[in-house]
Amino acid sequence: MARSHTLLGFQTLESMAHRDFRLLWLSATFNSTGDYFKSVVVGWLIYDVTGSPLLTAFTLGLETFPNLVVNPIGGVLADRMDRRKLMAASAAYHALFTLGLATLLLLGRASAWHVTVYVLVVGMGVAMGQPARTSYASYVVPPRSLLNAYALMSLAYNIAKLTGPGIAGLMLAAYGAGRTMLVPVGLMLASIAIIASLRPIWPEGSGETRSMLREILEAAAAMKRHPVVVALFLNQVVVYAMMVPAVYGMLPIYAADVLEVGPAGLGLLNSSLGAGAIGGVLIMASLGSAVHRGWATLVIMTMGAAAMVAFSQTGSMPAAIAMLILFNGSLVAMTAIKSSGIQDLTPENLRGRAAALTTMSNGTSWIGGLVFGAMAQWQDASFATLVGAGGVLASVAVLYVGYPQLRTYR
Repeated sequence: MARSHTLLGFQTLESMAHRDFRLLWLSATFNSTGDYFKSVVVGWLIYDVTGSPLLTAFTLGLETFPNLVVNPIGGVLADRMDRRKLMAASAAYHALFTLGLATLLLLGRASAWHVTVYVLVVGMGVAMGQPARTSYASYVVPPRSLLNAYALMSLAYNIAKLTGPGIAGLMLAAYGAGRTMLVPVGLMLASIAIIASLRPIWPEGSGETRSMLREILEAAAAMKRHPVVVALFLNQVVVYAMMVPAVYGMLPIYAADVLEVGPAGLGLLNSSLGAGAIGGVLIMASLGSAVHRGWATLVIMTMGAAAMVAFSQTGSMPAAIAMLILFNGSLVAMTAIKSSGIQDLTPENLRGRAAALTTMSNGTSWIGGLVFGAMAQWQDASFATLVGAGGVLASVAVLYVGYPQLRTYR
């Protein structure tokens, strides 16, 4: 019998009663901590070498570009094969190329183009494995626990964001980029060891061999038929095309030129994102099925936009941290709603592909990086963030008017 996992009377940790979910969660924590170590090093290196807000925002967003092409392939494979193998292969690929960049940095032979190519190549591996990780959770918890499960998965990512960037910033300042990049290699290897302990899950119909394009189009058609799924997908596009590049992509510029806090301060800014996310995730996990997911999406988007406006206008580190906490709490709450909603409304045999098609929207981050990076180069980072906030508010109006079904979705 599953144990009860409560916090302050709420079923905050109910998904943790399932062994495979606990292992998946731990693997995601190690994997994500490595990702955030890498992001701090990459962001600081590119801005330090080039001094260009455009190139910095573009490089940080470039990792998501392969989502547009590779992610659908990963989704088809997730619906065809043992998801553990796909997750493990993705982490091993990530570790190998991170070790390669760390070696170049230690030898003093790395340049800006090496870092840019590394970000793109690693993004391909992440895009291939992410649908398997996202959809695996829906097989190891009951349907009523899906929102709780995806909220707790966001908690894993954001515990990593809370701890990883701060430590990475301190290590970057004390030991340099090369040694700091060895840490994510070890974390990826630990993630692989945990994945090996998961039970295999073979999707229904996994032995069938059909055209990948046909399978992708089948999933896309099923998603398109449901207006709420379309609305949640569009919400994800807003997150990655506007919110992520207008804030995450600007952090190295804020740290260097606006707040003047250096690499250690950049790590602290990134960690504050994790602190906000943990608060938002715990609220979503505790409320679970009591959340009115449609209205929550619209309200939380508005809160995120307000935090962006306030962040763009502050020149103080404490105020910046407070606004980043509110911003990222809003962002990850939306992500939990989106993931649980789309997996809940999608037929079981299409979930891997549905996760992949949804995550394709992450690929718009590099486009947003170009747009908002150009704005920051033309004006400044504050202007770019402010414009992004305006775009988010306009998107709230579009979803409210254009998708009335979202307002009734629970």
